[in-house]
Amino acid sequence: MDLLPDDVLAQVMSLLSLPDLFQLRLACKRFASLAFHPDVWRHRHLKATTADAEALLYRALRLAPRLGSMQVRLPSSSASCRLLFTAPCAARTLWVNIYRGEGAKDAALLIRHQRGLGRLRNVDVLFEKDHRILSAERKPSKAHATLLFRTLASTSGLDSIAVGGLTENYVLSVSTPTPYRLRSTVPASLTRLFFYVNEALEDVFNFLLAAHAATLKEVDFRANSFLFWVPSPSAGQLLATMPNLTSLACPALHWMDALTVCKSLRRIHFFFGNDCWLNFSAARDSAAAAFFRDAHQLQAVHLAHIEGDIAVTLVAALAASGRSCVEWLCIDNGEERLSPQLMQDLLGALPSLPALRRLRVDLTRDPDNARTLLSANPTLHVETGSECLSKFKPV
Repeated sequence: MDLLPDDVLAQVMSLLSLPDLFQLRLACKRFASLAFHPDVWRHRHLKATTADAEALLYRALRLAPRLGSMQVRLPSSSASCRLLFTAPCAARTLWVNIYRGEGAKDAALLIRHQRGLGRLRNVDVLFEKDHRILSAERKPSKAHATLLFRTLASTSGLDSIAVGGLTENYVLSVSTPTPYRLRSTVPASLTRLFFYVNEALEDVFNFLLAAHAATLKEVDFRANSFLFWVPSPSAGQLLATMPNLTSLACPALHWMDALTVCKSLRRIHFFFGNDCWLNFSAARDSAAAAFFRDAHQLQAVHLAHIEGDIAVTLVAALAASGRSCVEWLCIDNGEERLSPQLMQDLLGALPSLPALRRLRVDLTRDPDNARTLLSANPTLHVETGSECLSKFKPV
């Protein structure tokens, strides 16, 4: 053991569980000293979402100079939670679950602290929905929510930001940020952005798109309902001008034809749904068709929660030029039976997709059409199950 160099021992210690590591450091002075070695902690993910795990995290914060990632649930009732905001332990990835209103303020303070330590690259914020807590207690105040999102927007050097859990029943009140004053102070760095958009956060979302337009490669934004609000075309205009955007997942919107000019796009995941659309469905479908007619460079397309007739129309638009590069196509039609005419239209469009290698369409309740589709395309890998893949990549 004495002949082994410190870096080798540190690598071995990095594989130990936290209880074993804490016990080992009591064995001798060398192990006690090595417990502070960065390699012992560099790739550790500490998840403090239970009382026992939280206690282990706070013990680790007294030793660790850095962490691969840290997941916390805020606000914390532990007397040791001050270590989250004072310990010199720099995490690369920060996962924050906010389950009560005051947790938003704590999350902002934690992000600021980690930002100051210099290693923070990824931030994931999830607003938990705990129906045992009164709504007024569960939601952050306007001041705390504003503090959190301004902190996120002003944090430089990040690779990814994710904000989830905000639905039509969990809408925040946020003061409008000062995006154009902030933009000059935040160099573009984000490559991935996941954001649950609602009316109160649209300005924050658009600021992040604008500030990081030069570097963003993957954008995924969601919203449960557009009954009272629809994202403005400004988001589409920002997305369309991104030079490196390769993957986009978003609701199908009436301005998506603006994305035609974004020739870097390779993967598209559009969410449809009649429950969210009252007066926009015709404009949405027309915009989608216009986009697909000109987006020859796409390699993977996922049409989620879509009616069969709309799906077939969009596939025909995709195939119209005969120059489409789509290799992977998923039609999530919710087990809806395709009429004979729709099946014929689909079969007629497929030969005009020369690069297509994999097709997924839900025909579990339509065995006759499934057999027709399979027999008509013997060289195509066809999946007729009921679940489309949530993550899609070109073959």
